This record gives sequence, structure tokens and C-alpha cells, in this order.
Amino acid sequence: MNILITGSDGFIGKNLIKYLKTHTDHVIYRFSRNTDLSELENIIKYLKIDKNVVRTFKFITMRF
Repeated sequence: MNILITGSDGFIGKNLIKYLKTHTDHVIYRFSRNTDLSELENIIKYLKIDKNVVRTFKFITMRF
């Protein structure tokens, strides 16, 4: 399974990634405030996520 974790540098994100790497064989994609939005777009295209999710995420990240 492919998993995209937003907030990957935060407390919950770091611990979630650590847990998933230890207990599963899932492929983990990370996204944090330090990650460029174009990288997120590439991940979303690769994972074939609905384009409406991309638009919504861009809107939310621009607000913060």
C-alpha cells in the first residue's frame, strides 16, 4: 500500500512513519512544510490521486 503522510516532520508524523516502517511493508511518501508543492504534485500524479484533492490541498496550504 502507498501512504502519503502530510506533516511528516511533526510529532505525530514522525512517530507514525517510525511505526509504519517498523510494523509494515507499506511505501511511505512524506510531505511537510519544507517540501515544495511541486514535489507533492508529482507524488499525487504518481499515485493517481484525484485532482480535486490536489486543488483542495493547494487552497488549504496557501491559507496557512
